[in-house]
Amino acid sequence: MKIIWIVSIALVFLSWTVTAICYPKMPDRIPIHYNAKGEPDGWSKKGFWSVFLIPLIQTIIVPVLLIPYFKPQFSNIPTTFALELIPEGEKAGVYRQIKRFVTLMGLWISLFLTFMGVGIALNGIGTWRGLNPIAIWGWTALTIPLTAGFAVKIWKTVRSLR
Repeated sequence: MKIIWIVSIALVFLSWTVTAICYPKMPDRIPIHYNAKGEPDGWSKKGFWSVFLIPLIQTIIVPVLLIPYFKPQFSNIPTTFALELIPEGEKAGVYRQIKRFVTLMGLWISLFLTFMGVGIALNGIGTWRGLNPIAIWGWTALTIPLTAGFAVKIWKTVRSLR
C-alpha cells in the first residue's frame, strides 16, 4: 500500500513540474474549462490561480487522505459509529479495509487531477488539443461504483462483526 502512496505523491510532483515548465510558454489567454466533448469552452488570463489551481488542490487532497490511512478510526465513513460497537480485537480487519479504500481513492483522485492539470498545462501551450471526453466521463462513471463497492464491503464487515 505504501508504494501506492508514493505513486500518488509522485503524481503531485509531476503536476507541479509539468505546469511550472509550461507556465512561461503559455499565452496570456489560456483554456481552463472544457465541455462534454473535451473542447475548451472557458478561458482565463494566465495567472497563478488559473494555472496552478489543480496542482494546488491535488497537493491538499493527497495529504488529507493520508490521515485516515494512518488513523482509520478518525475516518468519516458512515460505519464510524458502528466501529465503536465492535470489540477491539475485531477492528483490525475493518481498519485494513478503510486503509485500502482510502489508499486506492487517493491514487484514483491523484491520477485524475494529474490528467486534468497536465492536460490544462499542455493545452495552454498548444501541444495538446482538448481533454479526452471518454477518459473524463469514464473516470467519473467508475468513481461511483468504486466508492459504493468499498462502502458496502466495509459496511458488511462491520455488520458481520456485531
